[in-house]
Amino acid sequence: MLTSALARPARRAALAASAGALALGLAACGGGGDSEDASPASAVPATAPIYAEAVLRPEGDLKKNVDEVLQKVTQKDDPGAEIEKLLNEGDGPLDWEADVKPWLGERAGVFVTGFNGEDADAAVVVASTDDEKAAAAVEKDAGEDAEQRTYEDVEYWVDADGNAEGVVGDFVVVGTERAFRTVVDTVNGDDVETIEDGDQYGEALDAVGGDEDALATVYVNTEGLIDAVGRSGGIPAEQLDSLRETLQENGGEAAAAKLGVADNQVTVESAAIGVTGDAASAGGDAAAAVAALPGDAWMAFGIGAIGERVRNAMDQLRTAAEAQGQDLDQILAQVSQQTGIDIDQDLLSWMGDGGVFVRGTGLSDIGGALVVQTSDPKRSNEAIVKIAQLLQQQSPGTSVSPLRGVAGADDGVVISAPGSPVQVILATAGDRFVAGVGQSAVEEAIDPKTTLADSDAFQAAADALGDDVKPSFFFDVAPVLTLAEAVGAGGDPSFAEAKQYLSQFGSVAAGGSRDGDTQRAKLVITLK
Repeated sequence: MLTSALARPARRAALAASAGALALGLAACGGGGDSEDASPASAVPATAPIYAEAVLRPEGDLKKNVDEVLQKVTQKDDPGAEIEKLLNEGDGPLDWEADVKPWLGERAGVFVTGFNGEDADAAVVVASTDDEKAAAAVEKDAGEDAEQRTYEDVEYWVDADGNAEGVVGDFVVVGTERAFRTVVDTVNGDDVETIEDGDQYGEALDAVGGDEDALATVYVNTEGLIDAVGRSGGIPAEQLDSLRETLQENGGEAAAAKLGVADNQVTVESAAIGVTGDAASAGGDAAAAVAALPGDAWMAFGIGAIGERVRNAMDQLRTAAEAQGQDLDQILAQVSQQTGIDIDQDLLSWMGDGGVFVRGTGLSDIGGALVVQTSDPKRSNEAIVKIAQLLQQQSPGTSVSPLRGVAGADDGVVISAPGSPVQVILATAGDRFVAGVGQSAVEEAIDPKTTLADSDAFQAAADALGDDVKPSFFFDVAPVLTLAEAVGAGGDPSFAEAKQYLSQFGSVAAGGSRDGDTQRAKLVITLK
């Protein structure tokens, strides 16, 4: 059962696994039936603050794309058959081929209505194409020890832990008894609003492009989630308002995410609607910061307007601290007194856009750096001195020496920890502050021979994201595999086995955008 599978081992995990298994796995298994268009969302009340849905039996282009991705990732000609074999080898009372597959519908959903201490009132709802066969599977899974009960003329079984399973309308439902009864009320009740009837659910899904091409979707109602947490008593009442404000500023009124599978791509898109916070007002351009990093970087990510964003985050922490009777400014003053560094004036005041990168495919050239645009090089240099002094105070034996021989650097220091061959370089160069490992990496950070914007791999990743989102995160798999072999992993049989799977991946790219009160993000994993 669902709650048993989540919280503790249970002999009835077979049915819950069938209902809640990863969408990519069951999507390759096929099936068929008469009522395969039954929507699990039609059995979930509109008041549920969390709802997720997965396509178990995709069709058309989606099925084709899923099959191709699974073939590459698993290195199997027929991954669906392999997955079914694993399901048939399960230890539970149900046989996949005989007991589950004959009735398994096209979609499955899982929802949460509330919380009770560490447990959640939740259930899995699976579309059934043959209610008689589904009922037989439920009865077989329940076993002799389960108690049969009836609610609103619907028969179901309850185990010793209070978990229920049964058939409600055209759905198999597995979950807590309260959540099970909620499904009964929703399916059989008159004029009960379902989650798919709700305006926010539809608006949130529309913000991620709808669910027609999605393999799975997730929906969260912020207000409903806060109310559910409040009813559980898990958070003191005096802190709820602060939490509510923080979540609505950053997570909006509601949020949705979807998992999609396209031609040699796996995508995750998310959108939060009704975002009231002004995090985007910090400005900056994280994508531009990443694109300007060295062209041979195999990992890079950027943050726009670092100083302002950290200040915004600190304002939120200040509000949260006040709700708990704490004074963040007093804490920061103590930190400043102990370290000699005023976080706001010595660091945040000059920090603009920034990016981090890692490069190198061997021991001789591996390195990386943080690169931050500075609005005040003089203050940046002063910060370097204070950071070096702090490290020497906190770590006796740390060596700090003036920076020499680094092309393009105006000033800086080299920091060496006792007994470590790794040296950290802090430097300024014009309007750039650089903190890096490896002289060549620092010189590339100061004056790149080529940038990621010139890189074919980075450009392909950017194209995969589309025109609306620019990459603020980039990861290229092939150079990492080369580096692993260079440092000796090539002789490890386990690495050799992993490499045949990892070598199928191209890159990972992610980015975000803001449109009014809607905050969007997208991640794309490409395969070769």
